[in-house]
Amino acid sequence: MAKRGAQIPVLTHAVMAVIVRVCGEVPTRVTTHELSSPPPQVHLYIADILIVVEDEVAIGAVRRWWEQAAYSARRLPRRASQTWLHPHRTSAPVTASMRLSRAETFAVQMISSRGETGTPAHLRVTTGRVVWQVVDRTAFDRIGAALREAEAAFPVPETF
Repeated sequence: MAKRGAQIPVLTHAVMAVIVRVCGEVPTRVTTHELSSPPPQVHLYIADILIVVEDEVAIGAVRRWWEQAAYSARRLPRRASQTWLHPHRTSAPVTASMRLSRAETFAVQMISSRGETGTPAHLRVTTGRVVWQVVDRTAFDRIGAALREAEAAFPVPETF
């Protein structure tokens, strides 16, 4: 309980969701940090998203969910036009980061194209507050490979 007269911080903002549309050869990278001391961290970079993973169980669950979505991803074209990304000469990348936990929600939905909004047919994959709009199988496969690499980056527990 706060002392009488003490300033109580006021909540001024909340990120409700980050939507990332991907197609083609999505850049990915996995780096490890402090694997010898708890908690070990694996940083997974997918496009402009940094996912900080400290829990091997959580990344394993997301990887399995992603692989289960492969059936829906078969409906995507192998490669889609990058015009769906709506490149603009004045746009700059915005980087977002999230800490992956076991409590993340995961949902998959196939979305048909909508010409009036310029939305391509895509697989919408929601992982916590990050919503992936995966436009083609190349991007889907690339992200799946990055999730497998991140899971494999955790050290194998020693057994005696």
